[in-house]
Amino acid sequence: MIYKNYDYALSLLVQGLSSLIMGLNPRQISYKIIDSGTMGDKLHIDTREQWVYTADPYSLTRDARYVIIGDRYGYKIESIKILDNSTVSQMDSDFVERKKGSTTERLFSMDDIPQAKRLKGEGRIASSYASDVDLE
Repeated sequence: MIYKNYDYALSLLVQGLSSLIMGLNPRQISYKIIDSGTMGDKLHIDTREQWVYTADPYSLTRDARYVIIGDRYGYKIESIKILDNSTVSQMDSDFVERKKGSTTERLFSMDDIPQAKRLKGEGRIASSYASDVDLE
């Protein structure tokens, strides 16, 4: 859930679901509604979300289903179910990898970058996001 004010974000959740509000890292930077529908008297909204760390080489793309219920003040999130996710990271290794489910794929290592393109001294790949790149 993208939020700027913790108290306001809490007001959008059914009581007891405050653990669904993430801290600063990773943080959600975008979302896209990919489907919606009803399940009995409840509304569900499926989203594709992009999450990143501030300075760490980590990017998460996840699909999530938000179950929404109405109350006298409007709507609240009753639950969030993760439907699918894929990460691209270089957290504890010298290579960048993609994880999707139980599958891990090595994308490239620092040694794959031509010497002329590398920074002098120690370096790492920082996280980035490009809206025209499909991570699936």
